This record gives sequence, structure tokens and C-alpha cells, in this order.
Amino acid sequence: MSLLHILSKVRAVIPFYRYLTKGAKVDAALNFISSSQKPLGASEQNPTDRPVHVSEAIFVFDFESHYELVLTNASGNPAYNLTLPNVDEIFSRHDPLPKNCILNPGESIKINCWFVSRNVQTTGSKTDQYHDIPAKKKKRILVIKYDN
Repeated sequence: MSLLHILSKVRAVIPFYRYLTKGAKVDAALNFISSSQKPLGASEQNPTDRPVHVSEAIFVFDFESHYELVLTNASGNPAYNLTLPNVDEIFSRHDPLPKNCILNPGESIKINCWFVSRNVQTTGSKTDQYHDIPAKKKKRILVIKYDN
């Protein structure tokens, strides 16, 4: 066998080897869209035995932050059967992934996600104190599973 013949065989094996060893790589980015505050009314913590001035009344608010989760295939190989097994533990609400989700090289998929936290406070002016992502969910890690 000539050296040229051996090199041509090696060139054919290298892409297959890279496919087996490297596979697909899916990157995730969480982009902020908007946030809102929704008053739910007076709290049950307000005293009922006497009149309460509005400035002293306790109210319940829902703080909602809307994000867009962008999943991008940053490799030269497709990612098959993409799933997010713990997405319900991290986000309060989210759009579902398509069935049999496949990300081809360079493709992206966008999923709308929301964080909702309920807070009790005296006035709505304290909304600056609340963060868009609830503290108990900040250190969570989103698991992204897929097949190569």
C-alpha cells in the first residue's frame, strides 16, 4: 500500500472519530424580556378588629419575570431528542419543547419561560427590592439532555 492510499483512509476515519468522541454541543442563554407586578388584593394578615389606613394595609403581589431560553447547537453534529428534564423545577411556567426535538448544527430554538413569586408587603413601591429570579432558584442548574 502506498502512503497516499493510507492517508486517504485516515481522512475518511477522522470525521467519524470526531463524531463519536465530540458529538453535539448545545449552549443555553437566558434573555430577559419583561417583568410585571400584579396586585392580588389585601392580605389576611390585616387586622379585622379595627379600621386600617391604606398606608398601613398589607397587600399581596405576584411578581412575574418573563425570559426567553435560547438553546443553540454550537457544533457540527445534530442533537437528537432534546429534552429539559428539570425545567419544571426551575421555571414557574414555560412553553413546551416540540416533540422529538432535533437541533441541527447552528440551529436555535427559543422557549418562553416565567418566574413568578408571591410577596406580601405594605405598598407596591417596594418592588425594587425584589429580583427578577427568585433567590431559591438562582443556584439551580438546568439539565439539557440529547442524543448524538
